[in-house]
Amino acid sequence: MPWPCKLVRRIDEPFFDGKSDWSAYLVDDAGTKFTFESAPIGTMWMSGPILNVKLPGEKGGITFSPDRPSTDTGKPWLRVGTPPKVSVHPSINIVGLYHGWITDGIVLDDCEGRTFDDTGAPVARP
Repeated sequence: MPWPCKLVRRIDEPFFDGKSDWSAYLVDDAGTKFTFESAPIGTMWMSGPILNVKLPGEKGGITFSPDRPSTDTGKPWLRVGTPPKVSVHPSINIVGLYHGWITDGIVLDDCEGRTFDDTGAPVARP
């Protein structure tokens, strides 16, 4: 299932979500607050000049930054567009967790066939 990207703001203030204390949180245009763990897949936020994107791959998702160096090449990904409508090249391969693309503001399905629930956790294959 593809996930549309949505740009939210990062607020660097303490936040208690009823379970844990956080040093920062995310807030969307409607004023809804999210922790980094509870934000939907496809959520984007800026940390200074660095874009972060919530990807599937484990419960609570994975934070990915196309602006940081790849562990494979040591270079950042090519990011085209303005958040949230960005494309990232080459594919994003978080080995064993998620391998896919962000294209035109959409986090695409895992190209190795993994599927995920709404929290980003993998769904067991039959």
